[in-house]
Amino acid sequence: MRCMNDKGNIAVMAALAMPIVLGGAGVGVETGYWYYEQLRLQQAADAAAYAAALAHREGEAETMLASATAVAQMNSYEPGKDTLDLVNPSLKAPADEHSVEVEMTRRIPRAFTAIFSSDPIHIRVTSAASYQPASDACLIALDTSAPKGIEFQGSSMVDVSGCVIASNSLSDTAVYSQGASSVTAPCLVAVGGVSIQGNATMTQCEAPLENQLPIADPFRDVEIPSPGPCAHGNYQPGKTYCGSQKINKDTTFDPGVYIFSGGEVKVNGGAALIGSGVTLIFVDGAYLQFNGNADIQLSAPTSGPYAGIVMMGSRTSSGHDIVLNGTATSHLTGALYFPSDPVRYTGNFSGEDGCIQVVAKTIQWNGNASVSVDCSAHGMEALKIGGRPYLLG
Repeated sequence: MRCMNDKGNIAVMAALAMPIVLGGAGVGVETGYWYYEQLRLQQAADAAAYAAALAHREGEAETMLASATAVAQMNSYEPGKDTLDLVNPSLKAPADEHSVEVEMTRRIPRAFTAIFSSDPIHIRVTSAASYQPASDACLIALDTSAPKGIEFQGSSMVDVSGCVIASNSLSDTAVYSQGASSVTAPCLVAVGGVSIQGNATMTQCEAPLENQLPIADPFRDVEIPSPGPCAHGNYQPGKTYCGSQKINKDTTFDPGVYIFSGGEVKVNGGAALIGSGVTLIFVDGAYLQFNGNADIQLSAPTSGPYAGIVMMGSRTSSGHDIVLNGTATSHLTGALYFPSDPVRYTGNFSGEDGCIQVVAKTIQWNGNASVSVDCSAHGMEALKIGGRPYLLG
């Protein structure tokens, strides 16, 4: 009788303990699920922080949150269920202006553990990323689809001091050197490949840097003005000159901005262009042709909205090459910015103190020049190109 009572007691105790045993197993399964969700959310945060740093590197600070959100959604982030916040700079590295930090939270309803509490579980993760500016650049080709982004032809000799040559082209010949050309630069950088048929010396890189991330347009925030009423007669700052312009005699430009709208602006051989603190702007299909070894003595303004820019073109292509051909004593000091037009640089000249920058759709160089990076005295800022983003530990 006693044994039967013992067996009955054990059965009752087992029945009473069973919910606890099952609940414990359920808690184990559920906490494992929480950990799994935390790992997924951390992966999404890492991807989002990297994407935000990449947008920051490209100079698109206003799109960092959108970029982070878009990438997070590819990695389990669910708007409405989850939250995503972004700060710049990161709280982990407040002294690093390039850093960004993503904080993500996820709300998970309880299952087995609801017997203990009805409050949902909130998972919180953070991730931070940054990037380091890799180099200064002097020559940048922006076109991604050009067979040759930057091409050095003939017997050209180009000596670039302290700043790299870079191309966004995806082609195997994104940077191309042929014939007897000779190029000296710290590095040759390309999204695609680099093909050296001529001579190339890199003073900082053991080999060309290929398959790199695209380079953002360094002048993307510079406003290109709309043309005003068409003016006639001698060139005056602040005026717009329409249609074809042929310059056959020595012409002096007073300091200021000159807008050319539509048609060819052609400077013929023997003519001299002289001006300090000048920006020439080409819009509505206008394009420039320096022919016959014109004598060029132009320099950019050192302050104001166009500081450091001596010539610039529309972001809508004119459909024509920008041809620059000057004498050995010419100086074209400042940045040449033609984001939608090819630039053909065919003269044996550069800027004063070697201060010239070329940012164009493509660049074709057939001439001799020395190019320098330290041009702050001429109102020019170094053109920074960023390195690869990385996650902060």
